[in-house]
Amino acid sequence: EFRKLGLDPKKIKVSDYGFRPAPRRPRLRRERPLQIGFVGTLVWHKGVHVLVEAARRLAPAAYELVLYGDLAPFPDYVAELPRLAESLPVRFMGGFDSTATSDIYGQFDVLVVPSLWLENSPLVIHEAFQAGVPVVGSRMGGTADLVRHGEWGLLYDADSPVALAAALRSIIADRRVLDEWAARLPEVKSIAEDAREWEATYQELASASGPA
Repeated sequence: EFRKLGLDPKKIKVSDYGFRPAPRRPRLRRERPLQIGFVGTLVWHKGVHVLVEAARRLAPAAYELVLYGDLAPFPDYVAELPRLAESLPVRFMGGFDSTATSDIYGQFDVLVVPSLWLENSPLVIHEAFQAGVPVVGSRMGGTADLVRHGEWGLLYDADSPVALAAALRSIIADRRVLDEWAARLPEVKSIAEDAREWEATYQELASASGPA
């Protein structure tokens, strides 16, 4: 995106976030509907309505959609979501404490990140990777940088419930692909690694600039 705006690529250094270590829970293999998760702010630009509209195109017995996000900040938007989800297997779970992150992601078979704006490097994608959960995300911004289509997740056109439904339907049709993707998920950088990288960057810049 910066290159599209004309920024010299030589001036760009990509440094992703560092995270605290988190346990990766074993994948649940019992017969059950596909557990589709969403974690984030319940607001228009996060695309939750696109996800619910996509869910309406799936066989109701084949999935459960579990939405985690504080219901209070954007009440007008949140008020519309239950109407969109009427008669669907959708559960609104509210927010959760950060200490429960591993348990929350451990419930999901797949996380959906349906953002309609240019995300930078969504925290929820890193959290899902740490938990061993593949991601289906909109093909824009940082999401498309993190999710490698067909290798450890799927990408779809951001504003298309039809395309998102097709992606989820393909997983429902062959859930073995989730185990394949989970085995390929990239390692998430630790906070210690992040600190070392930034220290090296500052040393490099200081050496290049010479004495003040």
